[in-house]
Amino acid sequence: MALFNDENTNQEHTKPFAPFDVEEVLLQLNIDEKVSLLSGKDFWHTRDIPRLSIPSIRLSDGPNGIRGTKFFGSVPSACLPCGTAIGATFDSDLVVEIGHLLGDEARAKGAHVVLGPTINIQRGPLGGRGFESYSEDPFLSGMLAANYVNGLKDKHIGAAIKHLVCNDQEHERMAVNTIITQRALREIYLLPFMLATRHSNPVAIMTAYNRVNGVHVAEDRSILRDIVRNEWRWDGLFVSDWFGTYSTSEAINAGLDLEMPGPSRWRGSALVHAVSANKVLSSELDERVRAVLKLVKKSAQARIPQNAPETQLNRPADQRLLRKVAADSIVLLKNQDNVLPLSPNRKIAVIGPNAKIATYCGGGSASLNAYSTSTPLNGVKSLAKGDMDFSQGAYAFQMLPELGEELTVDGNPGFKLRFFNDPPTNADRTPLEERTLTDSNIFFLDYDHPDLKEIWYAETEGLFTPTESGIYDFGLCVHGTGRLYIDDGLLVSNVENQRPGPSFLGSGTLEETGAKVLVAGRSYRITVQWGCAKTSTRKTPGTVDFGHGGLRFGSCLRQDAQKLIDAAVRLASEVDQVVICVGLGPEWESEGDDRVSMDLPPNTDTLVEQVLEANPNAAIVVQSGTPIAMPWGGKAKAILHAWYGGNEGGNAIADILFGAVNPSGKLPLTFPHRLKDNPTYLNYRSEGGRVLYGEDVYVGYRFYEQTEVAPLFPFGHGLSYTTFALSNLNLDMDMQTEWLSVRCTVSNTGSRAGAEVVQVYITPVSPPIRRPLKELKGFAKHYIEAGQSVEVVIRIDVLRDTSFWEEKEGSKRIQDERSNIPLPCPTSFVAVQQGAFRTDSICSRALLRIMVDDYLLCIYPLIPVVHRPSFFFALNEDRDNNDEDFLGLLVAVLDRCHGFLTALRRPDFFEKIGFSKWAASYLMAIAFFQVGKQNHARMIEVESMQLGRLLDLHRVDKYEELDCIEKQLRKKGFWLLFYGYVHSEVQNFRKEKLSFLDHATMATTNLKALMPIPVEDEQIFKHETFSSPTSEVSMTTGFIIHSRLFWQAIEDPHDSTRRECLCCRDRSPAAQAAHFRHRLRDLKYALDDAPRPFRQYALTEFDTAPHIVSSSQLGTLRANIHVTHLWLQSMLLDQLDLLNSPEQHWHEREDISTQLLHVLHNTPQAEIEPNGLHLVYKVRDVAVGLLACPYEAPDSSAKRAQEYVKAFTDIMARLDASETVNTANLQSWIDTGRQGG
Repeated sequence: MALFNDENTNQEHTKPFAPFDVEEVLLQLNIDEKVSLLSGKDFWHTRDIPRLSIPSIRLSDGPNGIRGTKFFGSVPSACLPCGTAIGATFDSDLVVEIGHLLGDEARAKGAHVVLGPTINIQRGPLGGRGFESYSEDPFLSGMLAANYVNGLKDKHIGAAIKHLVCNDQEHERMAVNTIITQRALREIYLLPFMLATRHSNPVAIMTAYNRVNGVHVAEDRSILRDIVRNEWRWDGLFVSDWFGTYSTSEAINAGLDLEMPGPSRWRGSALVHAVSANKVLSSELDERVRAVLKLVKKSAQARIPQNAPETQLNRPADQRLLRKVAADSIVLLKNQDNVLPLSPNRKIAVIGPNAKIATYCGGGSASLNAYSTSTPLNGVKSLAKGDMDFSQGAYAFQMLPELGEELTVDGNPGFKLRFFNDPPTNADRTPLEERTLTDSNIFFLDYDHPDLKEIWYAETEGLFTPTESGIYDFGLCVHGTGRLYIDDGLLVSNVENQRPGPSFLGSGTLEETGAKVLVAGRSYRITVQWGCAKTSTRKTPGTVDFGHGGLRFGSCLRQDAQKLIDAAVRLASEVDQVVICVGLGPEWESEGDDRVSMDLPPNTDTLVEQVLEANPNAAIVVQSGTPIAMPWGGKAKAILHAWYGGNEGGNAIADILFGAVNPSGKLPLTFPHRLKDNPTYLNYRSEGGRVLYGEDVYVGYRFYEQTEVAPLFPFGHGLSYTTFALSNLNLDMDMQTEWLSVRCTVSNTGSRAGAEVVQVYITPVSPPIRRPLKELKGFAKHYIEAGQSVEVVIRIDVLRDTSFWEEKEGSKRIQDERSNIPLPCPTSFVAVQQGAFRTDSICSRALLRIMVDDYLLCIYPLIPVVHRPSFFFALNEDRDNNDEDFLGLLVAVLDRCHGFLTALRRPDFFEKIGFSKWAASYLMAIAFFQVGKQNHARMIEVESMQLGRLLDLHRVDKYEELDCIEKQLRKKGFWLLFYGYVHSEVQNFRKEKLSFLDHATMATTNLKALMPIPVEDEQIFKHETFSSPTSEVSMTTGFIIHSRLFWQAIEDPHDSTRRECLCCRDRSPAAQAAHFRHRLRDLKYALDDAPRPFRQYALTEFDTAPHIVSSSQLGTLRANIHVTHLWLQSMLLDQLDLLNSPEQHWHEREDISTQLLHVLHNTPQAEIEPNGLHLVYKVRDVAVGLLACPYEAPDSSAKRAQEYVKAFTDIMARLDASETVNTANLQSWIDTGRQGG
């Protein structure tokens, strides 16, 4: 298909992008410039801002090749096999290589971002774009997508994974409302996107056309913000699918950053007006602009100039890789009697409609103008050494074959294409321009001309000289209007009574046809007069209206179908070896339209059946991107599924047929016997504007196994020319990481080298709700020489991979307690069986869980020494029965069990130290402190300090070999001990220097690097951490804010210099006073940059908090932050009192006391109580500090000081009556406060 996209030939090719600061640029942009950045400049580019040197970047279609800035008539490119073919490789490493190739291709096309991969789920076999996606399985899809994206990133090219979410059909795709449960949405359809963001962090995500539960995805805040941004902690750019934006304010407020293509339909002046009317807040606008600027800045890493020229690569190494990918994707479905591989020396017949054509890609935006293509027929010719014959057998076209290459103009191949502003009725019209083409499938998607009017026309003209006489059928389909003439006689009209069809991405018409008898050797003038899309009144609801429209014309000599079959049968009976090439193609599987059945094109099944009767050993090669019906499957001895194989598809088919490559592909989707067997049979197309995902989580193989409906070929199926055996199966559970290592030996027991895929599935045992019988959670592909063996290790994230979405529990994700790991060799993973617990002497298991929940709800926000998901998993696995470290940590969490904790320690307890041991000691020290047992608290505190030193918590350079969870925990542990260090520096009542740090150590400690990553536990896994905006309201954000307050109390976090003594005690009194005054000034304004809910201590709701965090938890943190903020200021004044007259600081102390009382009065009791005696200490210190000044009676200051102290005492009395704070020991502190008053 030819498409026009005229770029200005005088474009300036600039140097690679200059670096810029996103926040600085954001401040300099005016509102018109900001709005302009939020939509495309044209079909493939973002807008530039020359005034600020902000360049335009280029996006280009993937997913199986890089088109550049033109659609079908593009600069030739490398075309990869289709998505399902790549899924069939089950080869993560190979997909990374694919990403590398695409990265180089993107650079050649001047593209900074590739629009791919497509990772929608293949619900059923009829999806028009099913061939673009990888699989029906979300895990396989997500992991392959991550490797694809990482391959691109290695080349500094960005990826926009698509289409978020449930864009699984083409029928009414812009309007259809997908009705789906939250469980199915989370476990199946969002999971590939989550895995891709987690393991590769793509720069962009493209939103889908459709609605989900009533809301267009491009306007769905719950998906874009609540799930992707907040839960997954992804911080890239949301871009609409082309023309997939439907509103101004709603889309902006939901989080859609970039509308494509340009010029904008929904932004521009409409968005400026929405901002002025406060329908879109300025801060919201800035967030969208910030995302675009960040993408542009990331794109600078590629060093591709804006408006770069498009070039070709077509390197020999790339051709070899394309051939390998195509061959490795081919699935040997059946090979009875070892019909395959064929012998190259024996006579062979190649038969079928797909043999002589290169079916290298599907239709729509995934189609490409390939550098070169190979047909199965030519591939076989290149390897066959004996005689070979060909027979057509049948035709498989849905529309008549394109005619362009059969036409001539001035004796050369092709035809003339002329552009006009006037209709054909104007005899004097003058063409705007004229071109010569050979492709008669012409899509004016983004054509432009400086003189082009809103309504315009085109005309094609060429000579057709048939080689055979007979009846010729001619066809014309359009997006717009058109008429086809032969020698000025009208033969086909596609103007009146137009019928909607699949052409032009679903926006075009059905093919209208006409017939004429032609004589061989005579030339006929073929003319098509066409009008752009706006000349047509036809509009198909739910489809995308792409560009100016298009036209497609074709022709074919009318043939007798049975005669073609008879000829093929005769040939098959005369040869030793037969290959039948059948399947679909880009007309049958294309964006814009779904298939209506699983059937092959007309007459194809009859051809296969009759050829098999003539030669039962015939090998069937099927090319399609999705399952097809095989009514002859029981008779066929050998069946290969070869997908759409890209540039080298035909050669790869021949490699497999002759055994040059041993087949190793596995089906990434289930092939049912018939359409009625598939889970979407009753709920696929839009009915009444909606489609019900009634199969819920039972997609693909999950459905067939649950219902015991036997498929034709199951998911994961694929044979080889050799044999493999699994042995030495071993399951190794790492109790520290919650990763399960599945180990086995794979042996090649045959006579040929080959590759095998080990697939690991998890089966729940006695789940609380109905769940699929098994789910893929790991896979690995290994090439093994004949007679050799390899050890395979596949790691399973048990916490993630055994979990399910529990809708009843407020959509929280919980994990199973037991799971089996089914493999080809029977085995199971048996968890620790429940029985007596070592903690039973403390309390019952039920009470223990209540106490643990209380810690996680109330104390964890202040003392986050566990990783919540891992801790829950270990508790559910009853790990305290066999893991001493976890038992110690669990006992410490119970808050009052030091005797038991001491008793369980063996003599060698401290020979192997770990963070859990430190956490247990620290928690016990806090527990003793809270109940007033100061000597016990001090003893255990010393133990925790010593463990902190031994663990090198203060040395970030020792963290390199640690996993992500351990790094985060140790950083938090450092800051918890650092609080004590600061306390000893700025307020040391006991005049002791007991700390796990000293001045010399602190001088070399990198406090900035030790700050925890601002994400919640649920977003941290052993080997990856989701990124998160630092301004987001979360428990970790609060912890960081609190930690920075202590940091600022002793030094300037922005000053990289170090001192021998952080508190300047080795300096003069004047220098010390200046230092403390500077710290006090900085500390006073330290919360100005904190997120608003933390900054304001009035009663505000944390409405932006993730669902996993309660408002009360964040409120507890907020109370701690504000009390600490004021307490530290008071402690700095204590230091200044030692250097100056205390009277000088009275008014500052009074101001601090006033603020503190306001904080306490405006903080709910439930948020104060978890802070316990630490808060009491701080409040008491501030109050007593007022009495440090010498007063002269009747000094009003002394009176006010006593009033303040009494007010504080009253607040402490409220805590004294609470059930959360230990009342028995709190009274002494209240009394102390009253005495101070």
